[in-house]
Amino acid sequence: MGRSGDDVAGGDARTLSFAAYRIDAALLEKLLRYQQTLLEELGHGWSPAAMASAHRLALASSGLSQDVVERALAVLRRFAGNRGVAGRLRERSGSVDSERAEELQDRLGALDRELRERDDADTIALLLQHEDTLLDLHRRLSRLLGP
Repeated sequence: MGRSGDDVAGGDARTLSFAAYRIDAALLEKLLRYQQTLLEELGHGWSPAAMASAHRLALASSGLSQDVVERALAVLRRFAGNRGVAGRLRERSGSVDSERAEELQDRLGALDRELRERDDADTIALLLQHEDTLLDLHRRLSRLLGP
């Protein structure tokens, strides 16, 4: 008997949530310190050498290992991307016709479900408490490191 695509996607999300990297308040504090140090050290531009130096200093400042930073920052980037898109959709929802507004609300609901299905519930609750700070750091780092 076959399964529908939605069931498979839901099952995949649930499976991934069990393997999700969990972030507690102490780790989040260190990750914020890492990102802030990286921004401070890079200034207004970067080169490969400047990035390597800033990364080493940020690791030392935060007390985190390379492995922890890689895994935890993936969670933060996913969270910030999700919340950034959701914020832009919320901003647009007030200026579109009712049919389009309904589509936007459906998409917002889907983004929220994806966020909560993909990662640990306690991690998401903690990240939501710090959403503004996380989005600010994400935007600043993206602008600095982007093309």
